[in-house]
Amino acid sequence: MKQTHMFRTLLVLLLFLPGCGEKPAKEAAKEGVSRPISVKTDVAAFTEGAMLYKAPGTVKSVAVAPLSSKIMGTVLEVKVRAGDRVQKGQLLVTLDSRETNAMVQKSEAGLAEAGQALQEMDRNIESAQFNHQLASTTLKRYEELASQKSVSPQEFDEVRTKQQSAAASLEALQARKKQVEARMRQAESDVQSARALLSYTQVTSPLNGVVLARQAEVGMLAAPGVPLLTVEETDHYQLEVTVGEGRMAGLKNGQTVALRIDSLKPSELKGTIAEIQPAADPASRTFIVKLKLPQNNQVRAGMYGEAFFDGEISKGIWIQPAGVIHQGQLEGVYVLDKDNRIRLRLVKLGEITGRGVEVLSGLEGGEIYVTPLSPELCDGCLVEASR
Repeated sequence: MKQTHMFRTLLVLLLFLPGCGEKPAKEAAKEGVSRPISVKTDVAAFTEGAMLYKAPGTVKSVAVAPLSSKIMGTVLEVKVRAGDRVQKGQLLVTLDSRETNAMVQKSEAGLAEAGQALQEMDRNIESAQFNHQLASTTLKRYEELASQKSVSPQEFDEVRTKQQSAAASLEALQARKKQVEARMRQAESDVQSARALLSYTQVTSPLNGVVLARQAEVGMLAAPGVPLLTVEETDHYQLEVTVGEGRMAGLKNGQTVALRIDSLKPSELKGTIAEIQPAADPASRTFIVKLKLPQNNQVRAGMYGEAFFDGEISKGIWIQPAGVIHQGQLEGVYVLDKDNRIRLRLVKLGEITGRGVEVLSGLEGGEIYVTPLSPELCDGCLVEASR
């Protein structure tokens, strides 16, 4: 039994303390004295804690825009490469615009011609209105003379015919003006369409972000639906996690959630639920929950992250994660003994909770352990403990 205990102790020392020198340990064993190391401690208390459900996920940008051309055209210039940062409205790709330029010139010429025709029509209508007014005034005067028998019927008929002719001429010109105005509107529409097509020869960024991929090369034929570039927004990121259907109760938009992204320093942060997928994946029976991340220049799409949702209340022993030693698949803590020395103890840990990390075995309630850890600690070291 004694040999088994010695073997386990030696195994722990080899696994956890490969960097500890033998000289301090031997000197401590021979002399029984060493300089105490100042440490802070905590008590492994047996109490209640809310279990946290850990949901893994991936960081993604809120907006990813695959850019393609709206018209057929040869690529003349690509101004960016993958990884370049771009601003909203920045010119990224230029297409051959000779054909669309010709369409713009043709439509503008048609618009100018319609404008001239409309001006000529206005002048003709103005002259016709003058003639009609003069003929109407003359007819009115002749009507008075005819009532007095001062003009012959033939003279009166001639004046009335001229007035009717002037009225018909004015009406015809006004009808023709409507046709010219319709031509004018059509010409204006043609110009707008041609200019829109011309604008499509310049592909700009729809957002502030970074170029994820470049598919366009000079000389290739761009076509609608064929991607040229992919731009990702860098102002807003979110963590998309999968949550089991049994854990969805209580989750709602706007709720604050604890997150951890190991690639960041510090890795712990807070996020808010921005969107909950309304339907579960029928294969995995999980929902996608999107968590809005705070502004952080270190965040990149594709990073691995975890979200921690409140779970059931459970009784047990919890310790601070800062007091746990990790070595491969093994975990341990430094426990303070009655001689003010710390002893390395292997433990088995469970889920992280609101009170810390749960200890399933290896540590009893009321025992004192070191937290946080420091590099100079070793098994058997004399310490000066404080809380």
